[in-house]
Amino acid sequence: MKRFISFFTLERGAYFLLALFVLLLPIQTRLILLRRTLAGGFWEYGSVSLFISDVVLVMFLVAVGILVSKKQRAFNPSPRWITVPLVLLPVLSLISVIWASDRIAALWATYRLFLGVLLYVGVATLRPRFSFLVMWLVISAYLQAFIGLFQFLNQSSLGLRLLGESPLAAGEPGVAIAKGVGEYFLRAYGILPHPNVLAGFLLVALLLATVYLGPKVFATFRDKRFAIGLPFIVMVIFTGLFFTFSRSAWLTGFLIFLLFFLWLWFRKRELVKQYQLIFVLLAMSALLFAVIFRDVVAVRVDPSGYHVTDRSLVDRVMLTERALALVRESNYRGVGAGNFTNATFARIDSSLPPWEYQPAHNVPLLILAELGVTGFVIWIVCMLGLVVVMVKRLLSRLSPPSLEFAAVSFALLVLLFLSLFDHYLWTLKAGQGLFFLILALWIVNLDRRAPNSELRPS
Repeated sequence: MKRFISFFTLERGAYFLLALFVLLLPIQTRLILLRRTLAGGFWEYGSVSLFISDVVLVMFLVAVGILVSKKQRAFNPSPRWITVPLVLLPVLSLISVIWASDRIAALWATYRLFLGVLLYVGVATLRPRFSFLVMWLVISAYLQAFIGLFQFLNQSSLGLRLLGESPLAAGEPGVAIAKGVGEYFLRAYGILPHPNVLAGFLLVALLLATVYLGPKVFATFRDKRFAIGLPFIVMVIFTGLFFTFSRSAWLTGFLIFLLFFLWLWFRKRELVKQYQLIFVLLAMSALLFAVIFRDVVAVRVDPSGYHVTDRSLVDRVMLTERALALVRESNYRGVGAGNFTNATFARIDSSLPPWEYQPAHNVPLLILAELGVTGFVIWIVCMLGLVVVMVKRLLSRLSPPSLEFAAVSFALLVLLFLSLFDHYLWTLKAGQGLFFLILALWIVNLDRRAPNSELRPS
């Protein structure tokens, strides 16, 4: 009896800590242990900080370790074809400390990457219920969307400094804005470092909520609590996503939702009806927002206006050129983990304002610049293998995938696509945590087959 109580309490503790970690993942509350500067301003990528979510993550990993030591969970973060490359990346990152110009930044980047891999291993070992993680991700995204919505309406930060909210005001240097014709708006940040990070977080939650909860909305339509509550949550998250004005997230969301619809139509057509309500709500909302904010949307999506109103594409091209220059200058060995920004300052251009020293906005290219050809090959092989396995499972007729696997597969595709347009999945705490969390959830559901009542072969 005592052993049962001990096991039950410890397992519940691990679940509680994982839920708390998901809730705190976007929160930027931290203790800066070592504040460092670059070009006269705060250097985010070289400073050492202890986030509150890091403390919770360590506690979660300890709980999982105790479960494994007591043989109440099996340490088996399979399959090896993805686990081994993931482990090799922080090892290579640690080796790069030898030639990195700033070893503190390299060690800190290695620590963050190592912590992300441990998160993946911990979740894959605990093997939590899919509905449990989705619920807490959606709740966390719902809260962030609300904060972002009120930031947009207020056109300034909300004073949530204890949660790590950045001081925000439209027009301030380094603050992201969306420009219209003769006007501009503060973009929604939530409690995150940048609107694009919030957009990625909300898009993943929106996709999981839509794919996994869509049929449940349809099945429980007669229950007003679910018929109204679930679509409302989805719409709040969608609204927050819109007000990030993130082009990469908008484009990614459109493409991935289109892929999901095509997958349903050609392989699981009997399920299309169950998603009609959610699809209609999203389509009507997108059209309504596009009409109301047509000037801003036109500037965000019309390439002909970029050179006049928005430097972001020009900056991305310049960052790409700097990354390739650093690759060549380092003889394809890389400049060292976490050293992209300071290498740019030291070797390419030291005249920029501090907020313009950013990593390359493409994760594979950034890995190539920091960890060299070896790190780039490891990443590409790992991600290509993941996509191949994913496609085979999604298109399998003999053993159709579960709805859980389909949902997390499209969510993971969102992150892989976004990694081609931004750097935060590799460089920032919230981005790394989200990536390794979704990857672990994908692994947990990789071998889950659809029951007879769900996703039958067409």
